[in-house]
Amino acid sequence: PLEWLIRLTALLFSVGMIANAFRAVPMALHRYDITNKVGSIQGATRSMGLVLLVLAHLDVLYLVIWEVLLACVVLVVQIVIARRMMPGLRCLPSMSLAGIREIIGYSMFSFATHVFLMAWREGPKLMLGNRLGTASVAHLGTPDSISNRLHMIVVSAIETLEPRFSGPQDREASRHLLTVATWAAFACGAIFYVPLAVLMPDFLRLWISAEFADAAGRVGQILTISLIGPAGYAAIATLFRGIGKPEFVTVVMAAVAVVVLATSLLLAPALGVL
Repeated sequence: PLEWLIRLTALLFSVGMIANAFRAVPMALHRYDITNKVGSIQGATRSMGLVLLVLAHLDVLYLVIWEVLLACVVLVVQIVIARRMMPGLRCLPSMSLAGIREIIGYSMFSFATHVFLMAWREGPKLMLGNRLGTASVAHLGTPDSISNRLHMIVVSAIETLEPRFSGPQDREASRHLLTVATWAAFACGAIFYVPLAVLMPDFLRLWISAEFADAAGRVGQILTISLIGPAGYAAIATLFRGIGKPEFVTVVMAAVAVVVLATSLLLAPALGVL
């Protein structure tokens, strides 16, 4: 059974990667509504199937088989949708040095951006754990996780509502769209993050304990307020990714990661989590 689980899991990831390639076609053509509908139906079907399998007292092998079957069906649906939207699209890949060069260039910057993002998010926790112990990591990580959940909702909404960045349009329209999107991101960040920052100590007190709230409440307030800036950055980052210039996002994220890691290394021994 373990061998079959490994094989099926590898097949699941492979099918998912291929489906993501075809899934990108509607998004590239600014039809996020199609992508959202397919994703919603897939999520609902997946959840109902898993519930039924659990109620039938079937083991994990059947759960993975269900995941693979559903992924294959979604792959077929994505291929059909992509070919209807782009009739000349071929299902089988073809060798193209120019295409490979473009994909590798974009992927390298995207991967580097992800690495710097992880350094920004997780680097201070590693330093705290090394210098002050695991309790300090919890005092930083718990409020950080709470605030980041809300932050991702705001950022995802901005990124989803800005597909027009990738399309051809005049310069004035792009500038106006970017201005409005940035203003909306800052406004949403202030509306959501300020109340969360005010309530963070009380929430931690109710959820965990008064002692934990005393140690992590102020940290959570600072972290939550500090996310207003990155929320406003989401619009312009989406712009540069949409026009094929991800290196801008990589450079900014690298600068942020270096500053955060350097200041954490200097300040953590003296000021601790705060």
